[in-house]
Amino acid sequence: MKFKLILSSIIGAGLLSGCVATNNVRQIDFNPSTLPYQMYDGYWAMLPEQGVYNTIKFNTDGTAKLYRFQCLSDTEYQEKAHEEYRLGSNSNNTVDMYPVKVGIGAWAGLVIDHFTVRVVAITDKGNMAKMTQLIPGKAAPLKFIYARLPSAKPLCSEPKLEQKVEKAQAKFQ
Repeated sequence: MKFKLILSSIIGAGLLSGCVATNNVRQIDFNPSTLPYQMYDGYWAMLPEQGVYNTIKFNTDGTAKLYRFQCLSDTEYQEKAHEEYRLGSNSNNTVDMYPVKVGIGAWAGLVIDHFTVRVVAITDKGNMAKMTQLIPGKAAPLKFIYARLPSAKPLCSEPKLEQKVEKAQAKFQ
């Protein structure tokens, strides 16, 4: 019994690390003009969904870093993990995100090659955006609202901004 558990853990880790290693060395084409230029300015903090606070940073070199946070109070938070991705141009305002380094448990139960992120709308001032995320095999994309921040932190660290984003959410529906 113990041997089966250890063997399945090794196989699972091997599959995940194989996927990640493959994305680290294979050719993935990216053009920075695929995303609106505002997406490279600052960090994008997600309006929380079921207690999940994520912040992402897109880079013009075709990389992205996703930070996962746990909010402890209105202004206190803790980084749980961060993940690194390579971006691949898909279509206008749409990129495929290929995992390069992911935190343990981040994709628990999933071995994926990539997922797709689309910038659906961005405010005139470029400080809020609506993005969708499509995971292969899922029927419908997930929809999230983001606010731009100057550093990697969750929206709970800025309670007034979080309230403003919640009110503005109706504009993006």
